Amino acid sequence: MPTIPQNHKTIQTLPTRIIPHHIFWLILLTVHIILALFFLLDRSPGTDAAFSGFPLDDAWIHLVYAQNLAHSGLPYYNQGIAEAGFTSPLWMIFGALAHLVFFTTGISPVVIMKVLGILLAWLTSVAIFEICFYFARRTLPALLGGLYTATLPLFAFSQVSGMEVCLAAGLSGWAIIQLLKNRSLASGILLGLGAITRPENTILTLLVVILALLSKRNKSDPPKSDSIMKLLLPTIILLSFWSSTCLLITGHPLPNTYYAKFTDSYFWGGFGRIMSEVIFKMPAMFLFSGALLYFLGVGQMLKIQKGKMALLIIIYPWLFLCGIAFSRNMPPQSGLYYYWLRYLVPAIPFIFIPLALGFELLWNSAKPLTHPKSKTNILRAPKLLAILLILLSWIRLPSQLQFRSNQYAWNCQNINEVQVELGRWVNEHTPPDAVIAVNDSGALRYFGKRKTIDLIGLNNQNILFNRELAVDIYRSPSTLTKFLKNQNAHYLIIFPTWFAPLVQSEEFKKYFKMITYRKSENYTICAAPQDLMVVYYGEY
Repeated sequence: MPTIPQNHKTIQTLPTRIIPHHIFWLILLTVHIILALFFLLDRSPGTDAAFSGFPLDDAWIHLVYAQNLAHSGLPYYNQGIAEAGFTSPLWMIFGALAHLVFFTTGISPVVIMKVLGILLAWLTSVAIFEICFYFARRTLPALLGGLYTATLPLFAFSQVSGMEVCLAAGLSGWAIIQLLKNRSLASGILLGLGAITRPENTILTLLVVILALLSKRNKSDPPKSDSIMKLLLPTIILLSFWSSTCLLITGHPLPNTYYAKFTDSYFWGGFGRIMSEVIFKMPAMFLFSGALLYFLGVGQMLKIQKGKMALLIIIYPWLFLCGIAFSRNMPPQSGLYYYWLRYLVPAIPFIFIPLALGFELLWNSAKPLTHPKSKTNILRAPKLLAILLILLSWIRLPSQLQFRSNQYAWNCQNINEVQVELGRWVNEHTPPDAVIAVNDSGALRYFGKRKTIDLIGLNNQNILFNRELAVDIYRSPSTLTKFLKNQNAHYLIIFPTWFAPLVQSEEFKKYFKMITYRKSENYTICAAPQDLMVVYYGEY
């Protein structure tokens, strides 16, 4: 990649380090481990669900594919039937490796994935630390940026969630670090891996390529086309491989998750909720303290680095959040639930870079306030303001960490006491050749170990791409009965509220009898009525 124009002599090379950075890396690791234990040992539900479970069924979906990948080398949902119901191919591969470790050591894949999540979250905090240090040339603001990331309650939740979001954030952070070091190929590889971790990460790839196109080329630089290809080619290759796999499996170029979950939502409403319910509800933004530091830091970044790298780092998280607002439904109160917050996690750490640099600007301000009639300093206002803003930005952290920790434990409990328990029930009470139909498809498949028909279509292309059938299944007892009979599926496990008119009809009651159910008394995953799941047996 062409050298980024440098207009400040002190940052033409990476600054000299006085204290070894590994010390600060260890501080950040310690914080991550402490918070991980705080979450994992939470006993709010009176069980060990926080340690043994996952807070969303989506984590179990990835483990279904990962388990089959480890067994057979192919991304099966049901053994021998390839599907494209996984959002993150790279996370699925990590899950497969976790199962290989499990096969040889007996260590639970749940534990392995949580440990991996903690390490990836730590590497993200280290990346934020290093980027802050590059711009500030001091360890105090760099450590501050890393600590904001490590202690963010949403990030502490994410690192033990079994989800791929910390991997996505870390790959983006280290791709930017490689850019700062003018390592185009290394950056390109990380960008490509990020794109097959979360599809929204392609936003960073596009921004980096635009930056390369706009950068001026020095005589000593390699040709611009070479640098651009190094940055872009890994993403093209990896996305092409993923898209080709989807085409071979489903006949469509994108994974099932896109077609099942994409929502052409009202952008301004969604983005407004992201800002009001998530960004400005972060502890760092208490009483707009972090916002003031952020805008000071933006000005500082643009001042000390007039090239385009600063602009890239400033713009990236907001474009990412805009992409989420365009493509995902962010309903009212979405800021309360990880069910929606997970989509935002890969971008939020990058907001802390300007924020940390804003502190640096105030702390090192050379002009304290003076009384207009006196030549002596009466108040070192910038430093005092910096201290005040930092204190305000941390004051709500304990209460929010406690809230998210309790929510995490209860989310895990909700999944364990409904989907996981029913999955185990299926494994213990149905014949090995039984076929079950479900509308929540992760833990029921993973623990049930039976051929499973996903009625949403996320893991069933025949339903997903036949919208008429998909709609009729939810409305018409005769259509549902005929479909299940053709699939030889006698067990129906659903949230009855999703099928309310259907399950209340006399025709449904004629064919289906309730066998058992599981219910969450304190449901915390989302505002949707998913606290009750019922097992029906169909006779036809």
